[in-house]
Amino acid sequence: MNKLIKILGIMAVTLAMMIGTASQATTAIGINFAGGSGGEGGDPSHPLAPGDVTGVVPQGFWNNAVTAGGAAGALLDSTGAPTGASVTWASAGTWSDSVHFAFPTPAGALMDNYLDAGSGAPASVTLAGIPYVDYSVYVYIKAAERPDEQPGGFTPLSDYAISGALAGNGTISAQRNSDTEGDAFILATPASIGSYILFPKVSGPTFTLTANAAAANFRSPIDGIQIVQQVPEPSTFMLIAFGLVGLFGAIRWLRRP
Repeated sequence: MNKLIKILGIMAVTLAMMIGTASQATTAIGINFAGGSGGEGGDPSHPLAPGDVTGVVPQGFWNNAVTAGGAAGALLDSTGAPTGASVTWASAGTWSDSVHFAFPTPAGALMDNYLDAGSGAPASVTLAGIPYVDYSVYVYIKAAERPDEQPGGFTPLSDYAISGALAGNGTISAQRNSDTEGDAFILATPASIGSYILFPKVSGPTFTLTANAAAANFRSPIDGIQIVQQVPEPSTFMLIAFGLVGLFGAIRWLRRP
C-alpha cells in the first residue's frame, strides 16, 4: 500500500512538471527574407533586429536573409539560442513594397521585402535539421502590386506547396495581400485576401516550400517563414494522469486477498 502511494505521488509530481512545461510559451524559428528592390523605388533591405517582435505567433530573434539565394546554418530560435536547423533558398530575385520605406514597423519590415516568384519562375525554401517533432509553418505572402496594377485589375491567387515532410504535405492557393491592405496579419484563402497562409500539423526534420505562380497568376511572394513548435495541451497530460491512476487502482483491486 505504501509503495503504491509513493508511486502515485511520484507520478503526480512528474505530471505537474509536464503540465507546467506545456503551459509555457512554445519556441519558434523565423526567417525574414529582407532583400530590397533594385528597380522601381530602389528600396534597401529591411532586416529585423533581435528585439523586433512580430509574426502571427509573436517572436523576436528573426533570422534575416537579404539575397535572392543562399544558405545559412545554426538558425536562432525565438529565445535567441542557436539551433541545429539550416535553410537554403533560391528565387529569381527580391523585391519590396515601398509603402513601408517611410514608415517602418517590425510587421512592415517582415512583410516589406520578399523572394520574388513570378509566372513560371518559382522560389523555394528548404529547412533542414528542424528540432521540433511537430510544428506549424506560417508563410508570409505580402507583395507590392496593387490590384489595379495586376493583369485584369484583380489580386490573383498565389500557389504554395510543402513537400518532404512526414506530414503536412500539400498545396495551398490563396489571394495574397498587396500594399493597399496594411500590416495586419490576416489568413489568406482562395476567396479572401490575406497576408499569410498556414500549414498546420507538420512533422519531420526537413521540408521544402515552393512558391510558383501559375501562368495565369502574376506573383507568389515569400516575405518570411515561421516554424512554430507544437506541444501537447495540458488537458492531454490530465487525461494521461487519470488513465494511470485508474490503472493503478485496478491493479490494487486485483491484488486484494
